Amino acid sequence: GGMVLGAPLSSVLPSAEPCYALLRHSSEGAPLLFLYSCPEGAAVRAKMLHASCKGAVLASLSGRGLEVSKSLEGEPSDLTH
Repeated sequence: GGMVLGAPLSSVLPSAEPCYALLRHSSEGAPLLFLYSCPEGAAVRAKMLHASCKGAVLASLSGRGLEVSKSLEGEPSDLTH
């Protein structure tokens, strides 16, 4: 699903498990941002799985014609400022 326009990022990122998210401003030609959110309290196995798959996910996006302009990673609170 998509994010609701105007919703704070912190309200859509899971607080207990890692996730990937793609963000793009609504203006035409805006850059595509890739976020890897990894909460400190997430299970170690989930952290390792998401960290090891990040490159493959980015490559898959590129293969589908989605060019990521910037990649950010950190805890949800780090990514919402």
